[in-house]
Amino acid sequence: MIEQEFEQIAVYDTAKELQDAAAEKLLEYQAALEDMHGDILLGIEDEFTIHGIDYREEQNLIDYLTERLSDKYGSLFASIDDEHPLMRVKDSIEAGKNHALHIPNTIRLELVMDHEPEKPHDKSHLVHKAELLTEMRQDILEAIEAYTDEPSTVSWNPRPIVDLHAYLTETVDMTPEEILDDIKEQAENYEGLIGRDRILECETLEELLLDDNAPIDNKGAAGSGVHINIGFVGKEGVNPFYNADDPDSGTPVTWNTSAGIIDVTAESILPFVNLRRSSWNRIGNSNLSASSEARYHPLKKGGAIVKQNPQSKEFYERHGVPYKVAVNEKNAHIEVRHCDGGAGLKDGSSLIMLQLCATLAGMYHGLKEDKIQSYDQLLEHVAPLCQDYDTAVENFNGSKLMHSLLGDRLFKAVQEHTMAQSRGLEEVWHTAPDTMPSPYDEEPDVEMA
Repeated sequence: MIEQEFEQIAVYDTAKELQDAAAEKLLEYQAALEDMHGDILLGIEDEFTIHGIDYREEQNLIDYLTERLSDKYGSLFASIDDEHPLMRVKDSIEAGKNHALHIPNTIRLELVMDHEPEKPHDKSHLVHKAELLTEMRQDILEAIEAYTDEPSTVSWNPRPIVDLHAYLTETVDMTPEEILDDIKEQAENYEGLIGRDRILECETLEELLLDDNAPIDNKGAAGSGVHINIGFVGKEGVNPFYNADDPDSGTPVTWNTSAGIIDVTAESILPFVNLRRSSWNRIGNSNLSASSEARYHPLKKGGAIVKQNPQSKEFYERHGVPYKVAVNEKNAHIEVRHCDGGAGLKDGSSLIMLQLCATLAGMYHGLKEDKIQSYDQLLEHVAPLCQDYDTAVENFNGSKLMHSLLGDRLFKAVQEHTMAQSRGLEEVWHTAPDTMPSPYDEEPDVEMA
């Protein structure tokens, strides 16, 4: 017990140092990039999962959270959005669509922060937003506890569900028959669902999930995590990501900032800081995820590390996906997914700050290298992602690029925090929610360094 407490204290101490070191370095890269291309615009999106509330409550819960966060944060808060359901339907994947159903008793939402927050005069708005995200997570947790008397768990940890059948039967407080009825009721009400008939014909949960040609993909449901949207105001108000002649392809600034982030992502340990078994596979179905490469891709469906967003109407029509909004000179930016949102409140703002710092470091690196001369060349620029924790740590420790970009203090802080985390890691795949490492356990009663 005493040993566990010391390990927990070590994680909090290293998280605090990581947060401070990342914030310090972040300010350096912000100043350098803004000197090149004007003020940085930042939007943070934070996916999280709530276990213990029926998905039919989703809209009521969204309205409830929106009211609470709007009252407290005003324009700093943008929205709470419904996120994609969690169980992928095989037939829809094969048809090139992305249809899915909810896991029973589970809701997945996304917090969206405004990209131009008001900011204190004494600090960077990037640092401020990372700190505010931690505050918003605490407020969401308290709001969920007030919303329902039923036991519930809020998870910001991008934990994969590697075996959906085991997860449902071991952690959801329903019988297999009740789970099957819940899933079939969803399919019944989803008339456009590809694969709907096969789901409705299943007589057992095993048939639905475990048969050789089961209609629901059993390889794992998507996790949660932070991703960021980043852009520039531009010198004299000209957005350097916007190409008026071909909005979809972007500009040399788009290409080289993206390439730099790809280089950094492949050599960082961001996807692995918290979970020994984690990798890009934790996002879910491998057909929808970039499970082996850091790369640029214009659509999430291709599994982007980096993408220019939003795309033009013609682009969406050409790829057969729903049209969102046309890119223009005001909204052209890139979306970055480092694939790890951390362990919620336990990490404070440390990993969010590290994501931001790694992103800006990659952008600066790419612009200085200036090696990508066309959009086609960017699409060919890939780097292998590590597929396990130990290899990622080894590669990071030996990375001259990361040491150079992060500097001595931050590089050491990442190493020490990762080591502290690894001592306390547990297997969590099939553990009941009330025994899982909680994202909101009480912190030890110690004073942080």
